[in-house]
Amino acid sequence: MDIFFKIWAVGGPLIGVVLGAYLSRMWQWEQWLRDNRKQECRELLSSISTAYMALAKLSARTTSGPAVVPGEEEKRTWALVEESYRILSDRIFIAEDVQRLQLGSKWINATNAVDYHNDLTTLSNVYTSILKDVVTIAAKSS
Repeated sequence: MDIFFKIWAVGGPLIGVVLGAYLSRMWQWEQWLRDNRKQECRELLSSISTAYMALAKLSARTTSGPAVVPGEEEKRTWALVEESYRILSDRIFIAEDVQRLQLGSKWINATNAVDYHNDLTTLSNVYTSILKDVVTIAAKSS
């Protein structure tokens, strides 16, 4: 029994250090994952919000009468929409949630509703729904 205590006196602290390092590393890994998920949610919210505002502005100009929308403004708006599609499809840490909630197809359908029917109501409803979904994803990452 005396030999056990001698071994434990040397090995016990070593085991404690190794176990502590392992637990610390696991906590840091989980924190890193949560931080990356939140960052991707921020990027997604920013992209969709920017595209939404540009589409709403463009749509408002075309529905207020025979005003001519400059071609560059229309190109810029649709480039922002295209960027939002890209960001929806290239998120790594939240990809599973984005696919499960079908955020990409919802957003494409909403932007098509504006493009083909100038339907701001559908765009606004889908935008609000996507924002809530992304905030929920981010909150799960806390």
